Amino acid sequence: MIHIRKRFDVISLLPLVWGTVISFGLLGIRFVVTSDDFYLFLPWNLLLAIVPFVISYGILLYYSRKEKSFVLLLGLGLVWLIFFPNAPYITTDFIHLAPRTGVPVWFDALLILAFASTGLLSGYYSLSIMQLVVRSEYSVASGWIFVFGSLVLASFGIYLGRFLRWNSWDLFLDPIRLTHDVVSRIFAPTVHTRFWVVSGLLLLFLIGSYMFLYWFLQGTSSLKRKK
Repeated sequence: MIHIRKRFDVISLLPLVWGTVISFGLLGIRFVVTSDDFYLFLPWNLLLAIVPFVISYGILLYYSRKEKSFVLLLGLGLVWLIFFPNAPYITTDFIHLAPRTGVPVWFDALLILAFASTGLLSGYYSLSIMQLVVRSEYSVASGWIFVFGSLVLASFGIYLGRFLRWNSWDLFLDPIRLTHDVVSRIFAPTVHTRFWVVSGLLLLFLIGSYMFLYWFLQGTSSLKRKK
């Protein structure tokens, strides 16, 4: 087994911390100047985006132990998968962008961008951890299959959250209606074309952005080793 904890240590979490500070700073400035509380939902969405990272790091710590339960790891992995779409979901908050009294549109765009990029980064950190765990347990190919499968499900989850207003915890609170909405769209593609178009575009975005971050970090690590 590779030393996955050491491999993850080379990924600096400073951008995530810095992004969080900038996001809350911009939101604080906006609220102090305008007293407008419209975008106060962004911290909650960012918190949900950080949950998958916390879960994945807990999985990493548990997986690093000598004795571990496969059943428990599988259960934690499923919980991570349920909450993972919350991370890229925050990028769709640009739907709320509109001219508002006393606030330039460019400032609100910058505010949403700060929260969205921080949430997305948190999600990709968690995905990279999960990829390393799967790769360590099985193979490199299995790690990538896990990544692409997770991103496919995430694209579906984002659609369900944005357009049908489902939440991650609804899988436990109202599983029957949620399952019906999912199954009806998967098996009736001609009726629910928007579901497939939006999910497909989201999937392309998620794959492209994750691959960019992955290869960027790989290139950074290679430069460090050469030095």
